[in-house]
Amino acid sequence: MRKSHGYGLDLNTDDYTLLKVSPGKEKKYRLEWIKEFSSIPGGESSRLPDAPGGNLVLTLPGADVSLMTVMLPEMKSRMLANALKGLIAKEKGGGIDDWIIDYTIAGKKGTGIQSGQKKRITAVGAARETIEGQFDKAEKMGLVPIAMMPGYLALEQLFRVNEPALSEDGGWILVFMGKTERFLCAGDSETLLLARILPGDLSGGTEEEEYIGKIAVEIERSAFFARQKEDSVEINRVIICGEPRSADSLVTRMAETGGMEIIRWKPEELFETDGPGRWENTLSLAAAAAVIESPSYSLLPMRAVVGKNDFLRRYAIVTVSALAASVAPILFIGGIWTAGVQEEFLARAGGDMDFLTERVDASAESYLHNRALKTCLSNIEGIGRGQSWLAGVMREIALGAPDAITFEKMKIDRDAGEKYQLILKGRSVASDGELAQLSFLRFLQSLDSNPRLQRKREPSWLEISGIEEDEIVRSRVAFTVEYYILEDRE
Repeated sequence: MRKSHGYGLDLNTDDYTLLKVSPGKEKKYRLEWIKEFSSIPGGESSRLPDAPGGNLVLTLPGADVSLMTVMLPEMKSRMLANALKGLIAKEKGGGIDDWIIDYTIAGKKGTGIQSGQKKRITAVGAARETIEGQFDKAEKMGLVPIAMMPGYLALEQLFRVNEPALSEDGGWILVFMGKTERFLCAGDSETLLLARILPGDLSGGTEEEEYIGKIAVEIERSAFFARQKEDSVEINRVIICGEPRSADSLVTRMAETGGMEIIRWKPEELFETDGPGRWENTLSLAAAAAVIESPSYSLLPMRAVVGKNDFLRRYAIVTVSALAASVAPILFIGGIWTAGVQEEFLARAGGDMDFLTERVDASAESYLHNRALKTCLSNIEGIGRGQSWLAGVMREIALGAPDAITFEKMKIDRDAGEKYQLILKGRSVASDGELAQLSFLRFLQSLDSNPRLQRKREPSWLEISGIEEDEIVRSRVAFTVEYYILEDRE
């Protein structure tokens, strides 16, 4: 369902432009108002005048966001997310938990792959430090974004929604020539294939013809690259928008190359306004329109997700209250656990990960071993041979746990009603209390979202404290959780 209005704001320019958009009558959208601030009264730590309480998308610098497209076979959503983080971390550096990602699967967003065939997956990721910094900046200004994305993703969504005849017929390249940000992105009817930040004109316009020629070469190289990918796509057309002089010159230059249809697009004309359409606000307009249509991607820190989710908010209140009470341990119900966690599971269960591609397999295995994850294979065997699906459940639990989570003890048994039940004892350790708590909350969310797990009760033990490891003070959340394991009926 379309929203009644949306706000767009770009925090990455010298001047702040906040605007409000609603569904239009004569055109697709209407620009309700636009406000520009050369500076914020009181500085950036002060509230932005008329700051919206929600329905806001913030645009990020395109250079801060990585986009990758891969072909992968069937796997669960949580495993897929961790594998994609691993691939980005392998290419860009850092660990899996240093990245925040979102992804689209062959036209279906965030649902996991179900067919067993390889599907094209487009993932976007940004360093957690960058996302946290931008979100902190927004919070200080009184802003509550529902999504953060680079301008090229907002513009790409605007293009798909409003130009289906162009976006759904073969491959295309969308080019934006802005004042401070210039980029191209290539895609087809299903997903994006690639995105590239284009260089600026260092000559200041004195060598425009040479500069436009370089951009034309970048477009041709991107079209060639799209054809060479595993899921080869033939680029049929190039859509060019942005600053009129540069965009028009590029249209003329590209028309000379032949082989592709060249289209001059003016997205600002999709918006009703009491004045003339302003191309300078294209990316903020696209961000506001993304709110109305529902953002195709979103890069938000975990605490923003917690704030919007009742289940996670409930746990966040509990943990924050514990910290306020002089870090006193919280005991809900007497916890029990027995079987020690054993090494053998990874060696024996590793065989059922063969369906992963070599790259993803390496990333997932590295992820598991770096966390020194162990599980109780002997306990599973004691319940009954032939229950191999239990190993799959344990693997899903492992892949759903952030790096900060380690398991100390585990037990699987059957209760009086012949239900399988799982008891996990572990801890989340990080450099500060917030990170330790967020990792714990993410782990709880992954358990509750697993269709083969049913929560038996609230955590039976939750303790928040400070510890010292190798003369370094860290924060710890120790926990025990209990779940029913639903039998595989397939």
